[in-house]
Amino acid sequence: MSKLPEGRKPIPQEWFVDRATKITPMTNEERQRAKEKAEANSTPYSENKCVSCGNVAATDFCEFCLREE
Repeated sequence: MSKLPEGRKPIPQEWFVDRATKITPMTNEERQRAKEKAEANSTPYSENKCVSCGNVAATDFCEFCLREE
């Protein structure tokens, strides 16, 4: 265990237990929003192609080509 900075006290175990009791199940609205967010994040960038190698890219160049320059 690492040493705490001067003036800091360790968090008591009760703190974690208190926080765990406040966790609630997701509401239907939160669940729907999570699905929408996952779908939006799972789709690749738009259909842009890298002008250098032809791979999928967010802009004119893909991340690989940008790192290689």
